Amino acid sequence: MKTIIDNDTGEILEVEETTDLVKKELNEVGVNYEEYFDKQIQFKALKEQMEIWEQNNRDVIQKVFEKHNIKSLKTEYGSISYIAESTQKRVDTDRLKEDGLYEKYLKIIPTKAHLMIKAKEK
Repeated sequence: MKTIIDNDTGEILEVEETTDLVKKELNEVGVNYEEYFDKQIQFKALKEQMEIWEQNNRDVIQKVFEKHNIKSLKTEYGSISYIAESTQKRVDTDRLKEDGLYEKYLKIIPTKAHLMIKAKEK
């Protein structure tokens, strides 16, 4: 509990810490936050393993495609397309800023509210 002053009435109130209120409400709606973070840690580890597995397989597939000059492969499971090395054109935003043109062409786009969750390693 902590003591606060109500801004509207000036009354002194004893209230629960905000984090305690959030934990309590999460439990009331059926979210066990401890279990949630445990699952997040497990998910993160599995995701990292899957990303390594995927990259290793992509490297092997790319080498085979390059060796046999294959551009695409379509199967009942999906398709794979090989895109050869090339060049791209990109806008140099740092230079636009230096020249004072960046703000003139800057577009502001609204974003939706979302959560960022980071689980601590045990």
